[in-house]
Amino acid sequence: IPEDPVAEVPVVEAPAAETPAEEPANETPQAQFMLPASGRVGEILRDYDGGYYSNHYRAAAVDILNSEGTAIYAAASGTVTLSSWYGGYGKCVIIDHGNGVSTLYGHFSSVDVVEGQTVTQGQRIGGMGSTGSSTANHVHFEVRVNDEAQPIGNYFNISTGDYV
Repeated sequence: IPEDPVAEVPVVEAPAAETPAEEPANETPQAQFMLPASGRVGEILRDYDGGYYSNHYRAAAVDILNSEGTAIYAAASGTVTLSSWYGGYGKCVIIDHGNGVSTLYGHFSSVDVVEGQTVTQGQRIGGMGSTGSSTANHVHFEVRVNDEAQPIGNYFNISTGDYV
């Protein structure tokens, strides 16, 4: 049986895809930071504490509770600018992430990093403890912009009592 001739299909070029104008990447805060430890979310908001404003004022910090020595990790990559006793924070670490952004971690039982050290996101920076003004083993965590703690809800969708 003779085969039907196959008609040649004309080649149609697809229109060039339009490339959108380059815009700065808007990373969500959740993509920029990770929570520094696992455990139960303790206090987020406490405006007033025994006649003094708390460091949880404006819900600008979170406490994550767990056993002494539980690993604390860098929430983002950066350079350690403080690794020492820091008042009520006890043994404390501050990491500078650039552009005026830093993270503060307080109440360590042990610290694994030194000032000037570069750390990567997720790197262990120490062990959870209860040093300084503290009543239980936990890490006090703040995200700071120009040295001012920001509402933690801007970065994480967490509530007191959550397990993270």
